[in-house]
Amino acid sequence: MGDGVRFGSFVVVHPGTVIGDGCEVQDHVVLGKPPRLAPHSSAAGGADLDPLVLEPGVSVCAGAIVFAGTRVGPGAIVGDQAYVRERATIGAGTVVGRAGAVDNDVAIGARVRVQTNVYLAAGSVVEDDAFVGPGVVTTNSDTMARHAGEAPTLINALVGMAICGIMNYELMQFIQQPGAPNMYWPLTDLPQPLIDLRKGYNGERLSV
Repeated sequence: MGDGVRFGSFVVVHPGTVIGDGCEVQDHVVLGKPPRLAPHSSAAGGADLDPLVLEPGVSVCAGAIVFAGTRVGPGAIVGDQAYVRERATIGAGTVVGRAGAVDNDVAIGARVRVQTNVYLAAGSVVEDDAFVGPGVVTTNSDTMARHAGEAPTLINALVGMAICGIMNYELMQFIQQPGAPNMYWPLTDLPQPLIDLRKGYNGERLSV
């Protein structure tokens, strides 16, 4: 723990947490919480977590929970009732607003403004100086389309394909933006086929 750190009431600091000089930790904050994951969770990361690190001048506001394995940069603010999962990084001078949820493995750059009630999905990357408006929800999964196509009817498969088509258009728009990341390898890692029509065909055949 550094010099000049200020604590509110009923703060919980888990072992190993590193708190830099001049940090402010307000009432009912939980720091360095270890995750409790379901047996089938894909968020485990395959390794033990590093300690939570709050660099100098960080403010963690009332009721916030910041997990182990996270790093919060100098002068950043984690707002009231925010929820920051393991292995997230928050850059210097960034503000995470009230009740924001930063999922595991999210990387937020410096001087970012994340407003109230934002959800940043696991693995999201927010570049320096970005602004994320109130109530924004991001997603990183093709699960909705795949699950829609798993029922034993062709109509479900068609709905799943339609969802994929919508997301494909959005992806095409995204990768044309300046500074967009290379999506080649993530796209090659998608299931083949993404929507399997055999289950739907078999279900329709049995109903004839």
